[in-house]
Amino acid sequence: MVAPNSLGDVSALAVQWAQHSAYDNRHKFEDSEPWLTESSVFTAPMTEPPGILTPPSFFEARLTLGAIAIIICIVVLICISAIQSRLQYEEQALITTQNLARALDATISGSVDRARLALLHLIDEYAMQKARGAVDPGAMKTMIAMEKAHHPYLEDLRLTDAQGNIAFDGDIRPGQRVSLADRDYF
Repeated sequence: MVAPNSLGDVSALAVQWAQHSAYDNRHKFEDSEPWLTESSVFTAPMTEPPGILTPPSFFEARLTLGAIAIIICIVVLICISAIQSRLQYEEQALITTQNLARALDATISGSVDRARLALLHLIDEYAMQKARGAVDPGAMKTMIAMEKAHHPYLEDLRLTDAQGNIAFDGDIRPGQRVSLADRDYF
């Protein structure tokens, strides 16, 4: 190339450069995109034949696929989090249930033990009175009332003989005979 001496030379060089660039660009498109022709590059708007992606739509497709991949990753992470949360809550429910069962077992066992001790206390009192000669019904009723006051969760305390007849109870009048022999637990 020759250095320009005048404005006319500059414009001539610019035209040559533009033609050279257009020629280079045309050959680049023809090599990379064989369906493009010289007329479509310079005169007609670019259209794509069916099934072939043009550079802008290829970029859009990659962008769309990238967005879909990110959304899928987020959905997978949410699912994993939900599954882990469910497993954690199931484990907590299991632990809570076990703790509640232990607490109920301790409470019920304690109540049964206290009821057993109250009955043993009444049996001991009955045996001591019988060993002295006669059992005082008034003293036994007082003992039953005291044990019921000490153990309010007990509905009633009764002493029966070997045949199932109630010997002493807080509600039974002297001379009245009530039998528990027909009950399943006797």
